[in-house]
Amino acid sequence: MTKYFVDSNGNYIGGFDGTPPPAGSVEVPTPPDHGLDKFVSGAWVAHDSAPTVSERRAVIDEYLDGNEALAFIAIAVAEGAKTKSEIKTAAKAKVL
Repeated sequence: MTKYFVDSNGNYIGGFDGTPPPAGSVEVPTPPDHGLDKFVSGAWVAHDSAPTVSERRAVIDEYLDGNEALAFIAIAVAEGAKTKSEIKTAAKAKVL
C-alpha cells in the first residue's frame, strides 16, 4: 500500500510502497493535487499560480541588470520561443 510523505517544510516528497522514505520525512494521508502544493497544519494548500509574463520580465530585469541582449533572449524564451530561430527573431524584435 502506497504511503505519502512530505519534508519538514510540507513539500511533497512522493509516494512509497515497499521502499522506505527519506529520513526525516513525515507521512500524510493523501497525495497533493499538484506536486507544488504544501502540506500545512494537516491540509494541502494549493501552490501559487504560474507567474505572468510581466512577472517573469520583472525577475529577468532584476537578475540580468545591465545585460540587455541576454535579457531579451530570456524574455523571448519566457514568452514561448523554443527553437534557436524563434528565440533569435523574438530577441531581435525586442531590441529594434
